Amino acid sequence: RVAARIPRTPDDATQMRRRLVSTLVALPIVALALWAGGIWFAGLAALGASLGTNEYLRAVYPRPLTVRALAIGTSAALPLLAAIRSDGLALAFVSVVVASIVAWATHLRLADNAAAEHGMGHLLAAVVLPSGGLATLAMLRVGPDGLGWASLVVLATVANDATALFVGKLFGRRRLLPRVSPHKTWEGFAGGTAGSLLAIALVHAILLPGLTALDVLVVLVITSVAGPLGDLSQSMVKRAHDLDDFGDLLPGHGGVLDRIDSLLFNAPLLLVWVGWLRP
Repeated sequence: RVAARIPRTPDDATQMRRRLVSTLVALPIVALALWAGGIWFAGLAALGASLGTNEYLRAVYPRPLTVRALAIGTSAALPLLAAIRSDGLALAFVSVVVASIVAWATHLRLADNAAAEHGMGHLLAAVVLPSGGLATLAMLRVGPDGLGWASLVVLATVANDATALFVGKLFGRRRLLPRVSPHKTWEGFAGGTAGSLLAIALVHAILLPGLTALDVLVVLVITSVAGPLGDLSQSMVKRAHDLDDFGDLLPGHGGVLDRIDSLLFNAPLLLVWVGWLRP
């Protein structure tokens, strides 16, 4: 049986206006950094990673502050290392390992066994997800055809999110995963896939004329499947901690992590395809 259309909340129109304004402010900044590349884009990625890590830890594991500061600093470093050094990926990995050693030592000093066991998982997740995702995006930008590939994953992700939201609001009836995110629907999922395809076609026409049919299929699957998984994964964390959003820095979107959660899943997978698997 087909369910009734999912109702909108009374402030949906206000939220949509706020979201639109935030997007109109943020997109030119991201576009300029993408175009400039180099340290400019890596710096923006480092800022986003540190803000995302701070939001995550503030929500799920706010203490000890020394360990939290260490995690934020490590997150900021990884995109910079990945983008400006040829051995940046290896250095980024070593940085995470060293940071985890220091975090373990700090927990030992605090002599709180339960906090150590509980906290280290959150700390690693807080660093690896935001910083790892944005570091791989920075690596895409400095690689061959970097402007095209980085723009492709950013625009396809944004288009997927926007069209999924729009189509879901207008036509959503069948809930996708109600226990995790009650407003996401299969109709929105289909709309997001169409949005990804349109963005891929646009980037193909302007920046990446060498895209093959296989490239299009891979990017479409990544942004249509992995992206929503990233969104749902962070929704699961928020539901576990009774949160609507990770922050309020971006009106209409929530925090930085709320805005980039899909991108954090998409960028690493696209790097794997472009850097190692693409024929």
